[in-house]
Amino acid sequence: MKYILSTVLLLLVAVMAKAQDTLMMKSGEQRTVKITEIGLDEIKYTVWGLESSPVVVVAKKEVDRIVFSNGEQMRIQSDPLSVENMMSRAAEKTRALKFEFFSPLGNKLTFGFEHMIRPGFNLEHKVGAIGVGFQTYRQPAGGLFVKSGVKFWSGKDYYVRGMRMSHPLRGGYVKPEVIFSQFWEKHESTNYLSGLTQTRKINYTNLGLMVNFGKQWLLADIMTLDLYFGVGYGYQSSDAPEDLSGTDDSFWDWQPEAYSHVYLGREFPMIFSSGMTLGVLF
Repeated sequence: MKYILSTVLLLLVAVMAKAQDTLMMKSGEQRTVKITEIGLDEIKYTVWGLESSPVVVVAKKEVDRIVFSNGEQMRIQSDPLSVENMMSRAAEKTRALKFEFFSPLGNKLTFGFEHMIRPGFNLEHKVGAIGVGFQTYRQPAGGLFVKSGVKFWSGKDYYVRGMRMSHPLRGGYVKPEVIFSQFWEKHESTNYLSGLTQTRKINYTNLGLMVNFGKQWLLADIMTLDLYFGVGYGYQSSDAPEDLSGTDDSFWDWQPEAYSHVYLGREFPMIFSSGMTLGVLF
């Protein structure tokens, strides 16, 4: 009698097991369900084993495959060309190596690195080598500058339920930034009294505090394009000789083009910068 009851029980369990469906989620979760409907964008099901279960709806994009009660499987294929899928692939890349595209024209090479700390809050650092670009209008020079800032991504004054950030490195932003640079330039000067010409090497040190406003775009899911403009306060010191009487180099004590920014002088210590960067996501 016990053997008969055990056999019947096993048969019932087998029948029940065969009657259930399984959702294999992309997150790795498995859900035991009874599927009631498969639509274009969503799947409806009831919870297996729960009497009077409400109908649950899940987006098809969250499901990897369905294992039906008869053992057949259906893999959920997503459109690889849809914008949503492209942004989902790019969302896994939260860092970028960058290059200031026009920096060589200013007798410098500038590289940057940006990475996400949390959504809406990124850190960006830049370093520039002075004197290695095109010297079309500048004197021979050399040096280095560094910039470091925090990007606060701008949001909207309202939100729609279910709305999410498309990518942590995309959109408009405000970036407070600190700047330090040190460089030298060689200048020729002529003394009008003696007629002699000599070359002087002047060293300059710059400090700056700037607020940048910009917008960054994603190119497909592999590159970034960033346009920005910055304004702030700056300080510059130099070791230019104090006695410059009789020469044509009276402007050497400060330089408006500080490579990392434009400096308007000690009487009006404002600084400005602008640029365009291209980056590679990883």
